[in-house]
Amino acid sequence: KDDPDLIDTQASYYLKNGLNEYMGLFETNVMVIKPDDQDIASLFTTWWREIEKFSRRDQLALAWALTQHPLKITSILPKGVSVREEKDFIYFTHKDSRSLKVPAEIVAPGHLETPQKGETFYHVKEERLNKIKDTPIDIIVCVYNALEDVKICLNAAREHLLPQHRIIIINDLSDQPTTEFLRTFSADDPQVTLVENETNLGYTRSASLGLATGTADFRILLNSDTIVSENWALKMLDVAQSREDIGIVSPLSNAAGVQSVPEIKSSGAKGLHKAVNVIPDGISNRDIDLFLETISPADITPEVPLVHGFCFGVKKAVIEKIGYFDDVNFERYYGEENDYCMRATAAGFRFAIVTNTFVFNRKARSIVEEERIIHLDKSGKR
Repeated sequence: KDDPDLIDTQASYYLKNGLNEYMGLFETNVMVIKPDDQDIASLFTTWWREIEKFSRRDQLALAWALTQHPLKITSILPKGVSVREEKDFIYFTHKDSRSLKVPAEIVAPGHLETPQKGETFYHVKEERLNKIKDTPIDIIVCVYNALEDVKICLNAAREHLLPQHRIIIINDLSDQPTTEFLRTFSADDPQVTLVENETNLGYTRSASLGLATGTADFRILLNSDTIVSENWALKMLDVAQSREDIGIVSPLSNAAGVQSVPEIKSSGAKGLHKAVNVIPDGISNRDIDLFLETISPADITPEVPLVHGFCFGVKKAVIEKIGYFDDVNFERYYGEENDYCMRATAAGFRFAIVTNTFVFNRKARSIVEEERIIHLDKSGKR
C-alpha cells in the first residue's frame, strides 16, 4: 500500500489536478474537530476515499481533500513544532500503543453514544419498503452442481420474490441432476430466466454474464449456497438508494468474513480462519433477520472499503461505469469482488453494509477449500 511508485503516482495526480506544491502537509496524529459538522463529515469522507484509492500517506490525502473542501485549519502548536517533540504530548510507536489503556480520569468525564439511540429500522420498515416495492430487481444465481444447496437457495428466493423481481440462473455446465432440476424450476415461470453455458466458464465469467443478462437498475449476485428471508432484496435496495454515491451493498451473515455475526474469526479453522457461525437450536434465519431489524439504526449505514461477494448488490450505474468482473486475473472465482470494489472506489462509488438483513450462507460447497486457497494465491501474485 505504501509502495514508493504508488506515492509518486498519487502526488503527481494531485499536482496535475491543482494541488499547490508549496501548500505543505499537516500533522494528522492529533486533530480537534466538530464531529457533527457536515463540512467536516464531507472532508473526512473525501479524505478516506483518497486513502482507499492510493497510499496510506494520510497527510498527502488530506492535502488533496482540503482542496475539495476548503476549511479553515488552526494549528495547535507553533509552526515547525511537532507533537512528537512537544512536552505536553507523549509519543508511542504503533506496536507499543496496542498495550496502552486510557486512564480512568480521562474516561470518567465522558460517556458512550450508541448507534441504536433513536429509531431503528423496525419502526420505519413498512413505510420505507412500501415506497420501493414496485422497483425491479434482478437476482442472479450462478450454479455449478451442489444440488441440495441449490434447491434450498432457489426455493427460498422464489418464496420471497415480489412481482417486479426476477431470478436469473446461470447454469455453468452442472451435472445432469442439477441441470434437470434447474430446467424444471424455471419452466413456465415468467419471473425465472435460465441461461445454460455450453462450457464451464467458472464463477467470474458466469457472474459477469448474469449481470449482463439483467436489465434492472439494481442487480444482486446471490451465491447458490445461501438462504434468504422475507424482504431481503428490498432492504438491500433501500440502503443502495439511500445515497446516490452508494454503488454496492451486502448484508450480514453467519459466514461472510467481517460481515459475519456474531463472530468474524474462527478459533481454529483451516484456510483463512474465517468464522462459520452455527445457528443455535430453536432459532431460525428469520428470527435473526427480525432481531437485526430491531437493533439496526434507521438512518445510519456503515460504509466499508470492500464487501463480501456472497450476496452482492450492484447498481446499474456501477456496471455502466466500470463494466464487469476481471476474468483474466480472476478467471474462475474468489477475489473478483474485491478487485471490483477497488475499481468502483476509483470510479467514485462507495459501499455499505445492510445491517438490518441476515442471509444464511452454507459456505461454498461447490468449491473445495484447497482449490480456493491455491486460486487466491495465484490471483494475488498477478
